[in-house]
Amino acid sequence: MVSPLPTEPIPQLQQITGHSAEGLHLLADPATTRSEKLLRNKANFCNSAGLDKIIGKGESVMALGSALWKASESFYNGLTLAQHGITPEQAFARRLHLASAFPRLEEFWKKHVCPMTTRPQGMDFRPGHSLIAEKIGMASYSVMGRLLDSDDSMAKVRAGDLGERYRNWRDAIEAAGNALQLTTELQYAVEGNPKNKKAPSLASTLGVAINLFPDWQLNWAANRDMATKYRHYLVHEGLVYTVQNQATGEVLVLGYQAFKAGGNWNDASASYYARPGDWQTLQRVGEVVLGNTIAFIDLTYERLLASMDGLLVNPAYQQLWGWDNNTPPAAWPVRPPAPTLPAMVNGVMTLSACSSSKKVYGPTIISSGGCNP
Repeated sequence: MVSPLPTEPIPQLQQITGHSAEGLHLLADPATTRSEKLLRNKANFCNSAGLDKIIGKGESVMALGSALWKASESFYNGLTLAQHGITPEQAFARRLHLASAFPRLEEFWKKHVCPMTTRPQGMDFRPGHSLIAEKIGMASYSVMGRLLDSDDSMAKVRAGDLGERYRNWRDAIEAAGNALQLTTELQYAVEGNPKNKKAPSLASTLGVAINLFPDWQLNWAANRDMATKYRHYLVHEGLVYTVQNQATGEVLVLGYQAFKAGGNWNDASASYYARPGDWQTLQRVGEVVLGNTIAFIDLTYERLLASMDGLLVNPAYQQLWGWDNNTPPAAWPVRPPAPTLPAMVNGVMTLSACSSSKKVYGPTIISSGGCNP
């Protein structure tokens, strides 16, 4: 005999679960609902939130959109890389010179990466998340990782270890350049790639226009082009021409302000003898390149946040994270109330035992005979 449905009308339950009336009658049967794990993971009769509704767990669900984001916003704003990130993210947060120079990484992570994860239950991506959302999260994580790589190598340079053929110094600059390239890939994943208009992007997926740098040609193109050429000169055009100061032992290289693209070793040698003040230590040049790179990446993230934060209430954007109309608002689990201790009588703790076994907080089981009124 099939038990009657719960008090909700069939159409409402069908909307919650996406299943037929016959399927709901089956789910309403007590013998069926006790097989919750089988239903969810094997028979796949119903999604988790819908089944919880039927069997009376009462977990609140909310339609996609503004209300769901507003109900979840405080949870995500409360996350920090230092406490809730994975190991490399925590390492980044502990390096205060990096975290303070690139504060928008954490803000972007909170708002546009963490909602795609199962936090607070875990750190994995949600089932059903989209590839474009994953690409955005992956690119941002990789930017951070390359900056950590650069900082690792610069730490050796700061300690006086330039490495064989100044490898530690070159590695620091190369990793910084890789971080910048990954930032460009992140930018393209969000707004679209002008060189490959068919490549998927967040903008094309949602049918919106995103342009992070409408002022690129006016304010940024010349400066960024020269910075790229200087970095290539230092690490990608063969081993760069250097001079060792015999008095101090310091190794010098042509500084950014005096650099002109297209020079060769003869030009560099002539420059040193004509204007030795234009030459700087490898450590100083490495710090400048890494610092300028981080500053521009942080600016890019500022533009990302300005363009993407308005999408947080967009149901279509939320769906790309793997959210749906049965996704409960993100929140920390409610802590169980502290156990109530038995009364103290003359300094002695007393327990009133009943005929049925009662579980006292923790694993202890109290079981005995009759219970006095």
